Amino acid sequence: MKSRPESEVKREVVRTLKQLGCMVFRMNAGKMSGSHKGKAWFVQLAPAGTADILAFVGRFPLWIETKREGCHQSPAQMEFEALVHSMGHHYVVARDTRTVFLAVQALRGFEQ
Repeated sequence: MKSRPESEVKREVVRTLKQLGCMVFRMNAGKMSGSHKGKAWFVQLAPAGTADILAFVGRFPLWIETKREGCHQSPAQMEFEALVHSMGHHYVVARDTRTVFLAVQALRGFEQ
């Protein structure tokens, strides 16, 4: 059985976070370029390795890297995870919405 694409996992995670009342930001890493009316443009997005999603669970930032089954973090993503932890933020790798639900519940437990 073929695993679901990462884009589908990402959509489900964002939808779940919103249903749980979190503030959610979809992050985009990399670079984009193009042209319009003969003028070239270039945009630097978030740095390589930046997690796919940033959610706020109350006052707690939760960075989420989405992956389809069988896929693993890149070295840049592992470095970003270490940076996130060094700043006291929370980070999960989510292959499904259950992982995100449990992370949100755990963070809400800290607010009590």
